[in-house]
Amino acid sequence: MEAMIAKEHPDGRTEAAEKSVGKERRQCRAVLMQFVEASGDKRLAELTQADVGHYVDLLVCLPKVYGRSPADRKRTLRELVERAEELPDEAVGLSANAVNRNLGHLKKLLKHARGRSMRPAEPIELADLRAKDRRDARSIRQAFDEDDLARLSRHPVWSGCKSASRRNEPGRKIIKDGLYWGPLLAAYTGGRREELMGMRACEVDLDGPIPYLAIRPNANRGLENPSSERDVPIHPRLLELGFGEYVKALIAEGAVDLFPDLKPKSSMETFGANLY
Repeated sequence: MEAMIAKEHPDGRTEAAEKSVGKERRQCRAVLMQFVEASGDKRLAELTQADVGHYVDLLVCLPKVYGRSPADRKRTLRELVERAEELPDEAVGLSANAVNRNLGHLKKLLKHARGRSMRPAEPIELADLRAKDRRDARSIRQAFDEDDLARLSRHPVWSGCKSASRRNEPGRKIIKDGLYWGPLLAAYTGGRREELMGMRACEVDLDGPIPYLAIRPNANRGLENPSSERDVPIHPRLLELGFGEYVKALIAEGAVDLFPDLKPKSSMETFGANLY
């Protein structure tokens, strides 16, 4: 029986309680470090409601399970979000309980700060960010309306930029490469970023009555599952913009990849991540 009785520490806590406290501290530290990364390592006096809102938005875009492998533990938040974009919907997004738990740790931080006369740049209402229905919240956050798409289409990548190295600055050059075609293909096909960006030029069929993209596993990347292998019709608007001519020019030059400018330079990179 003595072996089954929990040991007590000098302050009266049992060994099990001590372990629980240690786990809570580690969890709190991990959440706060994650928040620091998401907010851009701001001073507490600079924090705003928008910073906390951005953090919650990231939580619903993370893989449901992450951080268990050595590779995952080395990934930044941005890299984890990129990995999540290649996962099926049911494997993405922290649960409402996990989101609210993380907000609870932020609440402790703000309470600790107030007790020492330290306050953020504006009042932060954590209750407004508590999750109720994760899937609904995620779909709302990722939805683009027509105004969003109109603003995106006015970016210099599509309206004219300074040069290949100054794509964010307005100018007269329209460079039809992976950065130009990638978001358009994703918008018109609904395909995943990596499966589209990692295509080979020969996987674009322009000769039939309905031109299409042959989404198949290749040397650049695999696919999520067997049902991901499919033929996707090419929207007429893409052909009007010159996608067919782009592909034919690549093949004439002997190019293998559909977007050679996005080709990874190391095993740590992917075509899709380079677009991102």
